[in-house]
Amino acid sequence: MFSIFGIHVIGMLYSEDWNFGLSDLKIKLPLLGLPLVVGTSKRLTIKQFQWLLVAFIGSVAISTFISIAALVGILPVDIQDNRDLSLFISHIRFALYINIAIVASLWLARTKNVSNLGIHARKIFYSIAIWFILFLLLLQALTGIVTIIILGVLWLIKLIIKSNNKWFRVRTIAFISMASILATLFLFGEVRDFYPQQNANDLPEFTPNGNLYLHNTANKQCENGNYIYLYLSDIEIYDSWNKRSNIKLDINQSYKPILYYTIIRYLTSKGLHKDSQGISKLTDVDIRQIEGGMANYRYTNKFSLRLRIYKIIWQINSFLNNENPSGHSITQRFVAVQFGFSILADNLWCGVGTGDTKHEYKKKYDSYKFVIAKNRQIRAHNQLLTFAISFGILGFLWICFAILRSIFIENGFRNILFVAFFIVAILSMLNEDTLESQAGITFFTYFWVLFLYAMPDHEKTLIVR
Repeated sequence: MFSIFGIHVIGMLYSEDWNFGLSDLKIKLPLLGLPLVVGTSKRLTIKQFQWLLVAFIGSVAISTFISIAALVGILPVDIQDNRDLSLFISHIRFALYINIAIVASLWLARTKNVSNLGIHARKIFYSIAIWFILFLLLLQALTGIVTIIILGVLWLIKLIIKSNNKWFRVRTIAFISMASILATLFLFGEVRDFYPQQNANDLPEFTPNGNLYLHNTANKQCENGNYIYLYLSDIEIYDSWNKRSNIKLDINQSYKPILYYTIIRYLTSKGLHKDSQGISKLTDVDIRQIEGGMANYRYTNKFSLRLRIYKIIWQINSFLNNENPSGHSITQRFVAVQFGFSILADNLWCGVGTGDTKHEYKKKYDSYKFVIAKNRQIRAHNQLLTFAISFGILGFLWICFAILRSIFIENGFRNILFVAFFIVAILSMLNEDTLESQAGITFFTYFWVLFLYAMPDHEKTLIVR
């Protein structure tokens, strides 16, 4: 594990930006300290380990309760969307902690001879795990939701393999298959409903008021199954909107303001034409929502999982239609990964060094065809790719070797808690620069050493039911 920190130190030798490099080394210090302290210490007793998990589970539970208190107005915190429910750290990092808390709760509930937990204590841990799952759905951190689903499926597969009960195996396989089919049909239905079924041919040339319609059939952007750039009459939009709203549109402007695009997207989302009749059918509430920047009437339901899926589909569709991805979390990742592989191709063997990843990304963004706001210029959002960019193929392979070697030395893959944590960590690294923030590196290193070096001898004393 020390060698992973050592790779970062070596990467400083050919870095130009030492300020960023030293900041990165400071963030990575848990890799140096925790393995040294815990790895050279005596393993915890069963009781110590149990209470450490209970303290962690309790901390995460308290954090979720505080979030709910803020959501219902008990605490004076402004909750605009699901991400704001994580009050202390990134909602994605919070989801990772919740994933581990779910696993730890179920492990305590199902493990024999862990300080002889009674039936009531086990019921409490099951209830806490269910609460965490419900909160994870409310938080809508897709990385965390997908991760816990994958863990659940893998656990059921493990039960199928170990079970000698034929009917249990048949029922479990049927459940997994049915759930997979239903999830696939649901996603297919969401995608089908997003794209228009209307015929873009034989469109009317004039509005009911006799003004010319603009029909841009080449632009396939849509809202709720309707094309945005069909049935569009600028003169009627400007005139009718200015009669309904105190926030005026100036038809003499050489560019169309953001408000204009918000209006036509909102009208499209309700299936209305972008003309005077469409504006007239908007309620006063609709007008206020558009003035507040809401581009789709469905966005009023901020905590709907279906809405989260809809927004992802919308982002991908906009990206495919060559729109600026700035401000769109999913499609910005597409761009960041493309830039990452381009940087890696130019620095294949040794990478750009510990300190120069940010600088290389800035050069890519400066040459990009779209202007991306500086606070939106993210890096790879894939930890494995980030390692490769920083240290090249050679450094990346060594880090993989160091991680796997330490696991095999400690028989980590025989430890169900460590396996669950490892899956959570790896899945998060595919979608996030997990180890590039203090919360992320602390999460990874702490649970790594806890489950690998501090946990009691699981083979002799800890038996999962």
